[in-house]
Amino acid sequence: MNDMFSRYAVLAGVFTWGAAGLILPMIRHRLKTGDGTGFVLQQVTDPVGKAVGVAMTAQALLVGSYAIAFAALGSDALDAFAWVPGWCAYVGVGAFALAITICVTAQAQMGRSWRMCVDEGHTQLVSSGLFGVVRNPIYTANLILLGGVLLVAPSPWSVMLLYAASVFLAIQTRLEEAHLRQMHGAEYAAYCARVGRFFPGVGLITAGPAMSAGVAEESR
Repeated sequence: MNDMFSRYAVLAGVFTWGAAGLILPMIRHRLKTGDGTGFVLQQVTDPVGKAVGVAMTAQALLVGSYAIAFAALGSDALDAFAWVPGWCAYVGVGAFALAITICVTAQAQMGRSWRMCVDEGHTQLVSSGLFGVVRNPIYTANLILLGGVLLVAPSPWSVMLLYAASVFLAIQTRLEEAHLRQMHGAEYAAYCARVGRFFPGVGLITAGPAMSAGVAEESR
């Protein structure tokens, strides 16, 4: 695989993601609601939720920084894994396209309910479209994108970025689940019992007395 191809591919993929998955929805939210951008980190009062939101924001900035550094310096300067087959970069570019498509589609399906971080007010439960396949398609898209970064620009840095995102998204998702369970009760419990968290059939939460008490048993 040509090193120059990988350098520009990771830069184009990450910044297309940023434009389509972060900036565009904030503009669209502003135009639709006339109030704010949907980025509600400043309104989060839970200290854990605030910390995770800050960490996820910093992690997104680091992904952009890594893409710029890889494009500017090349694979040798960033200790890229030379043993990764060149064809993996093509798979990574496909992952970029898939991630961006999933993200933009899911955001459109959320409509006015789209937020970044937990909105502590009442939000509509969206369970159709991609949300009928997995509960968190935008987070799934995040993981696919970072998998693409790992394939196009493989190095210890891209491994760490994917790992950090996995941890932060796991925590953030559980915070959102607790909030939605409080907001939507039995409707959300039934939704969690039939639709997987990030991947179809994986991370189902069984509904029952334990769930109504705020304790959920995840299926394995």
